[in-house]
Amino acid sequence: MKLIKSIGNFAAKFAAKPESIQAPHERRAILAPAVAILALGLLLAAGFMVVATVELNRSAEETSRRLAKATFVREMQRIAELTLDYAFWDDAVKNLTVKPDVAWADQNIGTYLHETFGITLSAVLDLQGKTILSFRESKLAEQDTQHLLSAPLVKFMLARNSAIAGKKPGVQSILQRADDGVYIVGFAPFTAEYENAADAVLRSRPLLVIARKLDGSILDDLGRAVTLTDFRILPAQPGDSASIPLQGPTGATVGYAAWRQDYPGDILWWRMIPGAVGILIAMAILIYLLMRKADEIIHARQVVARELFQERTLSEIRRRFVSMISHEVRTPLANIQAANDLLRLYSGQMQELERLDELASIQNSIKTINAIIEDVISLDKIDAWVTDPEPVDLVEVCREQWREIRSAARTNHSLCLQNGESPVLARADKKLTRSVIRNLLGNAMKYSPADSTVTINFIDGEDTVYVVVQDQGCGIAKADREYIFDPFFRGANVAHIQGIGLGLAIVKSAVNQMGGSVRLLPDTMAGTSIELGLPKAG
Repeated sequence: MKLIKSIGNFAAKFAAKPESIQAPHERRAILAPAVAILALGLLLAAGFMVVATVELNRSAEETSRRLAKATFVREMQRIAELTLDYAFWDDAVKNLTVKPDVAWADQNIGTYLHETFGITLSAVLDLQGKTILSFRESKLAEQDTQHLLSAPLVKFMLARNSAIAGKKPGVQSILQRADDGVYIVGFAPFTAEYENAADAVLRSRPLLVIARKLDGSILDDLGRAVTLTDFRILPAQPGDSASIPLQGPTGATVGYAAWRQDYPGDILWWRMIPGAVGILIAMAILIYLLMRKADEIIHARQVVARELFQERTLSEIRRRFVSMISHEVRTPLANIQAANDLLRLYSGQMQELERLDELASIQNSIKTINAIIEDVISLDKIDAWVTDPEPVDLVEVCREQWREIRSAARTNHSLCLQNGESPVLARADKKLTRSVIRNLLGNAMKYSPADSTVTINFIDGEDTVYVVVQDQGCGIAKADREYIFDPFFRGANVAHIQGIGLGLAIVKSAVNQMGGSVRLLPDTMAGTSIELGLPKAG
């Protein structure tokens, strides 16, 4: 801008005093530096444009490669976790290895996996690599696996299985090329949750293999998730589109994932070239447009980076949610299935009391599933809840909810109320308050040992009434304390206790709606203490 201003001042001066510069050679001497400066400026601008477009194109292509790699890593991890989840399921171990049940296998790993997760092939292999059971697109296909489960692949999986003998299996998946395309193959040795050391079949640790073919519809979904267009798998590296190599189990390339790459740098270049060959004003316009375009590019890259981070975060939450829900729902579903089978097959031979017990088992399992669904729905409903504040006796609410929870759970826990002899009134929504107290007391009872005492202390603040709920459980690990109010988060030390990690998230959301506060108090000698604060009733 200083250069433009200087040339403008000189032009004004020249126009004001034309008589002082009249000779042709003098004009050339004056105009030559200006022309040279203009030419140099245009060359520098053009050079900058070339460097900027090349770097922008490289950055765009590199970002697309990272997105494509992240997509395959996420999908491979999903298939591997699905395989490990089924291989770790006691019912699957029993019905697929100990005493193979074709009908059960067809329903649970054939039809179900294909219709729900798009699984192309599922199979059970023994230690010699022989196929025990296999399903292709929900159809029994014991002889239709060699095109994918080739001898080298089976040898590789058996070697990996042998290498982890005696250890807990990890998440394992690979990419494998077959005659009809590329597959994601997840495999895991069957492992019972309560393994019987005397069971020879379990000690042999046969393999569960789940494979998903990377075909058109699946690739469209994967590409759409990360905004890559025309996403496809090619046998050789394409020369006219961006791609990444896909490596198989031995490190060899099994194919290339390719997509149509848009290069924002090229678009920028062709838009700027007409102005770059213009006059000084065009050059100034180009600089202005370049600055605007640079801001757009930076913003676009920030958006892409944010979307990539959000996608990774969403993938992790989705993985935790699916894993948690599938784990919690599978047990009551298995109970319902077992009771239904007993009633269907042996109802005529059962006593009336036995039939009632099985019906009660079904009813209790349904209640468990309904409770899980209600927790998930409640978290969404509370955010849109219109509160109706009124004076609420917290002592009475605590006693009422304790009686209901204790009666439903049929436990011998006891309740100790401190400073709760007289009504303790808070201005709050009664329904939300009941939900908050129910979740706090339910957690305290769930994580406390049998016959222990849950203590509630009422503290009268200046403008706030505080309720401190303390249990005698195992407490919360230091590393987990900052996440306990996050949805679907559960501490590592309570993984063996049933739950989906929504109770405290519901409490947090409900308390925020009522203008209150909730926090985890510092560690005590034993158990966990959570402080609830609500506005005092006037």
